[in-house]
Amino acid sequence: MDLTKHFGADGVVINEDYLFREGKDIQELVNEMRNHGLQVDYPDLTGQLVRVRVGESAMCKADRSNQKSGWYVVNLVGEQHYFATFGNWKTGFEGKWSSINPNKLTPKQTQELKQQMSDAQERREKAQKDRQEEVASEVNLRFDSFKNVFEHEYLSNKKVKNYSLKVDTNESLVIPVYSTSGQIRSLQYISKKGDKKFHPGGEIKGNIFLIGCSVDELPTINELVVVEGYATASSVYEATQIPTACVFSANFSMDAVKNIRGVSQCRIYLALDNDTSSVGQRNAQEVANAFPNCFVRIPSLRGDYNDMYLEHGLERVREEIMRSGLGITRYAIRTLVNEPPPRTWLVDKFLEKGKPSILASIGGVGKSMLALDLAIKIAKGYGDWFGHPVSQHGNVVMLSAEDDQAEVHRRLKALDPKNERQDAKYDVFALTIPDTAKPLILLRDDATGLNITEQANELVAELEEIPNLELVVIDPIQAMSSAPLSSSNEAAQLYCQLCASISSQMSCGVLSIHHMSKSALSNGDDPMSARQSIRGASSLVDGHRLAIGLWLGNKEEAERICVENGVEPDPLRVVRGGVVKCNSSEVDTSVKTMFRKDAVLMPYDKSNFDIEEF
Repeated sequence: MDLTKHFGADGVVINEDYLFREGKDIQELVNEMRNHGLQVDYPDLTGQLVRVRVGESAMCKADRSNQKSGWYVVNLVGEQHYFATFGNWKTGFEGKWSSINPNKLTPKQTQELKQQMSDAQERREKAQKDRQEEVASEVNLRFDSFKNVFEHEYLSNKKVKNYSLKVDTNESLVIPVYSTSGQIRSLQYISKKGDKKFHPGGEIKGNIFLIGCSVDELPTINELVVVEGYATASSVYEATQIPTACVFSANFSMDAVKNIRGVSQCRIYLALDNDTSSVGQRNAQEVANAFPNCFVRIPSLRGDYNDMYLEHGLERVREEIMRSGLGITRYAIRTLVNEPPPRTWLVDKFLEKGKPSILASIGGVGKSMLALDLAIKIAKGYGDWFGHPVSQHGNVVMLSAEDDQAEVHRRLKALDPKNERQDAKYDVFALTIPDTAKPLILLRDDATGLNITEQANELVAELEEIPNLELVVIDPIQAMSSAPLSSSNEAAQLYCQLCASISSQMSCGVLSIHHMSKSALSNGDDPMSARQSIRGASSLVDGHRLAIGLWLGNKEEAERICVENGVEPDPLRVVRGGVVKCNSSEVDTSVKTMFRKDAVLMPYDKSNFDIEEF
């Protein structure tokens, strides 16, 4: 349904300017303002912006001398309806109050309120600018009065140098926050333990601290690196010797680069943090899209470039910033000498370690049980899978979108009736999505486009914390994507990129569980036909390093094998299976007959299924 024809091109828009908390009388408003530290006794009801002192609270110190960090505006609508906006420039708090619900106003009164709110907003912005000018004058004098610093615990912990910093009477580092015109607009204070705060009421957004050049030199420099914090700026400058600007927050980078572009057309490297929320990556990309000659240089490892410097050294930092891009010159084939490194196998000659794979079959064959069987054997460090020995020993994560914990427990009982897994050094962590509060969605296709979700980023960050991780199982993939994997090559390719990223970052395998179409009911011995039966866009198979298929074989053979082993004939107990796509000639691509006597499918060899044994 096209809602724009009912609600316009912007849809239903809720204006937060009119989300007022309803009260009874003016005294209640006074009490509300006092609760937030504003020292108000008798409010001015003329609609003018009034500045007031702020008392001490858990969130901020009291105003001193002539400071007035609090403000409020009270507007009268009609003859008896009051609407107030108030706040504290020190903390950034802003509140709203009204004596009537705005929805109860007449259209004329609503229009009157809208105009009054617009006028009040202009006055508030002007008053805030006036306040910031006052703070700028104050912090310039304060910074001049502070002592030069030679040693500091924070600098020692971060292993960075002091570039024109000072120390206040509390022994906190003091970093001046400059405008691109060269005026100190605020100060940042960093304690010995690394706690950070800004001078109350100062202007931070859009301003910078420079290392390696002065504000006056910005028009003449050729390159500039933009980072978030001081320790990162110092590390980057030491590594690259390129002038570096600290913008204090990824969320301020757009305004900072806009101001820098007003005085300099230099090449800008956006080296914001690689955080789990992807705020740095998102802001860096937005800035690069908005301004010419800007290049994203997010660290390849989680954290910032100071973290990378502490763990891997300055040379690694320099290489990532100076040669990030495609880095073509790092891949000269003349460096590939002697014997190539041997492949490392998760399952010998079958599943390669640190690569993404996909396992597909029709429903009811037992692919989820096969995946759980592999997980247990990796945790225990021994056993065969698809007729090949398990080669690695470590932790496994299983993401199960269809089975709850009770079902997983039943399958464990069938696979490991003697509880041998209890003696294993490692474990299987089975996240059963039905038992959680909400579904797990890794890919989304909505009004913002095709995206990897915040949940996926959180998943990757949590996987990074699991030691000795050898395998991640995603079962099944279509239940964890609201993007059309079955019809969109773009969506399928993005999913494969996510799996490849997990495999690469954690050096673990990723096994995606997926379905086949009905054509897999009669594929005989043709692996290529089985490959074509895997549901979804072609890039879903192409994007994985290896694809395993399970499909129905000859009906008469299935019945014979069941009878020989004393079980009721069932075509789903006997299937054909094997690798239907791979990128290595070392992988066993033979098609096997797989038989499920009890819990799990195993390669059928009559000598392995002794009837008397059962």
